[in-house]
Amino acid sequence: PDFPYTRASSSFSAVAQLYTRSSQLDTAEVRHRRFRDTPPWCHFGCDAFESVRYIFTRCPAFSAIRRAHSIQLCDETSSLLEGKAADHLREVLERAAQRLFSDDAGLWPQYRTRFYVGVLPPLARIVSNMTETEVGVLPPQSHGMGNFASGNAGVLPPQLDSTTMEPKVLSRLAQVWHMHSIRLAGRIWGEYKRRARSLSAVPSDIVTYKSLDTYAYLLPDV
Repeated sequence: PDFPYTRASSSFSAVAQLYTRSSQLDTAEVRHRRFRDTPPWCHFGCDAFESVRYIFTRCPAFSAIRRAHSIQLCDETSSLLEGKAADHLREVLERAAQRLFSDDAGLWPQYRTRFYVGVLPPLARIVSNMTETEVGVLPPQSHGMGNFASGNAGVLPPQLDSTTMEPKVLSRLAQVWHMHSIRLAGRIWGEYKRRARSLSAVPSDIVTYKSLDTYAYLLPDV
């Protein structure tokens, strides 16, 4: 969709996309690699490198935000497909929506979510090729998604007929998923910056990490 990139009054999501795609987000891992002015570990106490991917997809500090956006996406997906797709097709797409913000071998071609750069899994492939085994990776959960959590929600035919959904509905669904993806990325990054700023404002007795390269200019010329 063009709106968030060309006509939105607030373009924070688009700016976050620009910086993410160009590897310019100043996470601890990026600052450590480029400037050596901070250790590469997560600001929020996780035993992990604070990479862009980790912040958006794994860091527990933002789990509540990811969960809230996932519920909103599932609800909007269900509403959009109401009366416009066969029941078994709705179930497949609703389950795919539930897993959009997490790694999933049955959904993402490279097994790793890429929502934070505005990339979606191939919806046409999901509609036409996803099997019962692929959609059964996660147990059904109730997010207010109609019969998605019913007892027979996992009973799907091996192949799904893509002709049961109009192309314009599939296009609209892709727009909805993309908008939720970039808004979630913007929300997480905004919250990250707010929390990181708060942490940096707290006085600490811990000596700031710096490598020897930082002080190289003090060494005498040989």
